[in-house]
Amino acid sequence: MDNLPVMEFNRFLTAPGTFKDMCALIEEAQILEVDGKFATAQQIFNYSPTGELYRIQEWYLMALTVLGKVTQEEIDRFLAQSLFKDFTSNG
Repeated sequence: MDNLPVMEFNRFLTAPGTFKDMCALIEEAQILEVDGKFATAQQIFNYSPTGELYRIQEWYLMALTVLGKVTQEEIDRFLAQSLFKDFTSNG
């Protein structure tokens, strides 16, 4: 899959939809397992009973790279130059 144009890339990072939408993309990427099976979007969404939603954001970025929608370099560059710097930070 070709990398996304810059406008599309920015849309993925700044307007991913709801957390449930993000979880669906994480499920599609098959990057998390629960009891030896790939986690469902609902399991991913329910992961954070204590409000650690930043983990879903981190996994979302990972899923974008696994699915070939963006490269890690593009994510790093975007985070370095945007107001979105704290997207994956806890605090």
